[in-house]
Amino acid sequence: GKGDIASRLFSSLQLDSSKARELLQWQPVITMDEQLKKTAEHYRRFID
Repeated sequence: GKGDIASRLFSSLQLDSSKARELLQWQPVITMDEQLKKTAEHYRRFID
């Protein structure tokens, strides 16, 4: 089902922005939760 697809897409995805934060004083524009919600909405539209 859809849960299996999401699991396969994201189970091995790991991001770490600590180096950019440290070296460039970078801060994300939106939170991780907000971006995950947007990503999930995108894939829901794509799959449906």
